[in-house]
Amino acid sequence: MPLTTVKAVVEKKDGIAVEAHSGGFKVLLDKTKQSGGTNKGMNPAQLLLCTLGGCQAMSIASCADKYGVNIKYLSIELEGDMDSNTSPDSSTSRPGYQDIRFNVNIRTDSPENKVKELVEFVEKTCPMGDSIRNGVPIEPAKISIEKQMHYMV
Repeated sequence: MPLTTVKAVVEKKDGIAVEAHSGGFKVLLDKTKQSGGTNKGMNPAQLLLCTLGGCQAMSIASCADKYGVNIKYLSIELEGDMDSNTSPDSSTSRPGYQDIRFNVNIRTDSPENKVKELVEFVEKTCPMGDSIRNGVPIEPAKISIEKQMHYMV
């Protein structure tokens, strides 16, 4: 399958809140009031877990028939240990998630071995899981500076 380019635009809103746009959809991201935000949306770390869980759940749902698994209910619980301290005194070697764990909750009448095969396949092939697990090269930012024009009246 050829590469597909996915695009997103993130714009600053009030305070430190931002609105992310992609594919005709939008999501508001913010931080807690204790972190200088207004608590009007998930923070980026929470959204990353939701993105991983969403990819896993969608992959399980789309591959279930191939594995003979009849899903009556599916949810994924995720949690991660994160160091958001970027100071030189940080206890970890890098900022960000140090570990992510998840639990797949599935209600089904299908055999346990089929469910395990399905989940193991998805763990190996989920694009967001792969991106997080193996890292993705990130190119340095290109910076565009727009000077605000001052008009004299």
